[in-house]
Amino acid sequence: MSSDLYDASTPEITGKTIKEITQYDAEHIGGGVVRFSNVAQIPEVIFPWIQAASQAAQTGDQALMAQTAEQYNVASINSIIAGSSSAAIYTLFWGVFGIAGYIFYVSLISTRALILRSGNYYLSNLMNQITGYGFGIAGIVFLILNIIWKVNTEWGFRIFAISQIVWVILVIILAINFIRSDKK
Repeated sequence: MSSDLYDASTPEITGKTIKEITQYDAEHIGGGVVRFSNVAQIPEVIFPWIQAASQAAQTGDQALMAQTAEQYNVASINSIIAGSSSAAIYTLFWGVFGIAGYIFYVSLISTRALILRSGNYYLSNLMNQITGYGFGIAGIVFLILNIIWKVNTEWGFRIFAISQIVWVILVIILAINFIRSDKK
């Protein structure tokens, strides 16, 4: 067995390896994703194939994809189609997640209005103000932050996670005060 075959072991990272990696032109995209430029040289002969395959995959036209598959390697075009499909699912997931965030923040603001308009029937005046304004301020602040940093970015997701923690704390405060209330 040859020693240059992949043997499923973890390679040793040496100073030479780190120096080689740091010499690559790198762009930090976010979320731990780094794009390295000029790492692999792609022959220009392949560019027309890549262009045709990606255009066929982006259109979603089955006839065009079949025509491109006949013209080029079928296995390669299938991998490009799978890649663009997973990109579409990724985009759909983060789009739905972002919309859910907006709905969540608007509901926080409306919860504030409900609590403050309910009067002091279940809660004391102080607790009514704390929870009401807490929900309202949290909803407005996190809505603005979510508009600035989208939820599919590293900072946007962190802000969304922090907003969930703030929401849980406010709900626990509200629940404890409902339980302790004399008027049940």
